[in-house]
Amino acid sequence: MRANFKTHYSSATLVCCAAWILSFYSPTGWTQTKGSATSQDEEILITGQGLEETIPGELSRYGNRLEIVNADTIKLGGYLDLSQTLQMQVPGLYIAPKHGPFDYMNCSLQGARCEDTLWLIDGVRINNRLYNTTAPLDTIPAHMIERIEVLYGGQGIFYGTQSVAGVVNVVTRSFSEEPAGSIEAGLDGNDGYHVAGDYRTSIGNHQLVVYASQDESDGYRPIPLNEFQPSGTDRERGYEVLTLGAKYAYNFSDATRLSILYQHTDNEVDNVQPYQAAIRNNARLEDLVTAKLDFRIGDNIDAYLKGYYHDWDTEWDHITNDLDASGNLTGTQTVLYQDTFWGFEDFGVTAGAKITTNHGLDYALGYDYQEFSGRDDVWLIADKSEQAHGIFGQIRTSELLFENTLIAVGVRYNITSGEADQTVWNLSGQHNFRDDLYARASLGTAFRLPDAEELYLMDCCEVGNPNLEPEHSRNLNLSVGGTLALAEGLQWELIGFVRKVDNLIDIDFDNPAYPAFQCLC
Repeated sequence: MRANFKTHYSSATLVCCAAWILSFYSPTGWTQTKGSATSQDEEILITGQGLEETIPGELSRYGNRLEIVNADTIKLGGYLDLSQTLQMQVPGLYIAPKHGPFDYMNCSLQGARCEDTLWLIDGVRINNRLYNTTAPLDTIPAHMIERIEVLYGGQGIFYGTQSVAGVVNVVTRSFSEEPAGSIEAGLDGNDGYHVAGDYRTSIGNHQLVVYASQDESDGYRPIPLNEFQPSGTDRERGYEVLTLGAKYAYNFSDATRLSILYQHTDNEVDNVQPYQAAIRNNARLEDLVTAKLDFRIGDNIDAYLKGYYHDWDTEWDHITNDLDASGNLTGTQTVLYQDTFWGFEDFGVTAGAKITTNHGLDYALGYDYQEFSGRDDVWLIADKSEQAHGIFGQIRTSELLFENTLIAVGVRYNITSGEADQTVWNLSGQHNFRDDLYARASLGTAFRLPDAEELYLMDCCEVGNPNLEPEHSRNLNLSVGGTLALAEGLQWELIGFVRKVDNLIDIDFDNPAYPAFQCLC
């Protein structure tokens, strides 16, 4: 049975860790507004920065560390998927893909567990609602990415559950005032190929972006041949990942804008193991739909209203080879699972506003509603649904109050349909000593709601606990940094962080109701 434990967990082992970060700063950064360029060779006019899109940049001004990876960097690196990009380009984020592109992976942001990182596409949560530990990166191709925004430290005020160690937001292809597009193709030594294309244009008040990519490998051996048992005959891992996307925007006026995203993926990815496997793979269909209205009220209020729907359906196949008493293949097979469903649906509404004043204090506030349901017919989780409401607000100083110092304080209250209500807060700030030297800090709390496995699992060897409380964490990030005159755009930063988690959710082996693996599964 799952249970909350009062012992503490710290991804920094309760000691501040420090590291020197040297990086070249991209002058395009995250603020790709009208008139900016995405590369030195080709100028594309990017438009459509609504209030939601500015949140990471605003948080970085108030003491939160933000790392940006743009499309040019991804293209030059030749990366196939998101996990490869993050593995090579984001300092402080550990990524270990299991068996190459488009596969499961282990991850750790600032020493935290993989389930402590929140994953977003265009601001929409894509974390697996069934299993917090399953990072949703195995079917995200690199071509669809305009930029990746990585926020470090607890971000529970604006982003809610699971943003304990930080947030990774994948921004898809952006709108453009001018027609632009690309086509690319490639081959690799794993009998694989990659083809992709995108096009964006603007006609009057209408803007359109379309993109598509196909990645496929007939199969490659991810495990040394001498490590396979005779019972494991499926020895090559293949994948087939198709992604289609379209974005549309209409500008009613300079103050009102409607934007819509639809993205569809159709994937089949192998899951190789070196013993007793004839077939192991996931066949997955995924749809993501968002609609957002950005608007401005008067001269000092920016706001948005956004709705989303995320459907994630997978069919699992697992067929084993039969063995005789001596451990030799019999030539027959046993179907453990074939086209067996596991998946979830997730939809919600978010509203946010920013109020700018002339007395030195600005305000941000919002409301977030999420409803999700899912089931697993493999690792038995019955069809269940949950609802969560979040109310949040933040007060920020402006340059009118302190010329060289910016401070923000915020709070969020989360209400769920279960037993997991939670309040978190955050205090952060940055002080610029001069143009080339700054110090920043972030102090606060964050939380992680239990997932469906932890709440509702009812299998032979483990049961969930619907009365679980959320994990609650305290975090502190400190850093000092600046730029060096040795080369244009060369940055340095010394970073220290510490994190502590209470109410850690884990398996309770001492519970007498728990079977403790005494049955054969």
